[in-house]
Amino acid sequence: MAIKSHLVTTTVAHLNVHAQRPPHIVETILDAAAVAMAQNDVALLFYVPPRHRVVNLKLEVLTVEGAAATVNVGPFSDAGTTAVDADGLLAATDVNALTHANSVTGAAALGQKGYATDATGGYICLTALAVTGLTAAKIKAQCEMIPYNG
Repeated sequence: MAIKSHLVTTTVAHLNVHAQRPPHIVETILDAAAVAMAQNDVALLFYVPPRHRVVNLKLEVLTVEGAAATVNVGPFSDAGTTAVDADGLLAATDVNALTHANSVTGAAALGQKGYATDATGGYICLTALAVTGLTAAKIKAQCEMIPYNG
């Protein structure tokens, strides 16, 4: 297993500028064509600051893989080496058949699940499951991070 760092962009948008600690939407694009991912390689999608909840995780495939390929998305306690629940948010999600019109949303795969950090923070990572890994897919990941006082 290798840890891959090949995110294209990361965007943060605050939802409510009047709140003392506003929730925000975080978006990043993972470009597997930039650095190929072998089977079981892990890519960091988001760093989750201490005392934040992650909800409404969504993956959108911008460029399909071109061959059978699935991924898991879940929380890690560090930047890709220690899984808390590697498929805890999305499990065996197909990144070959999906296109813009058929985005994977948390509604079916995520249900009521989310992820919350304690005082140490955490990470949301994507794991390539296909035997051939990922070599062509471009995937947009988006979630909402909500700070809390816990």
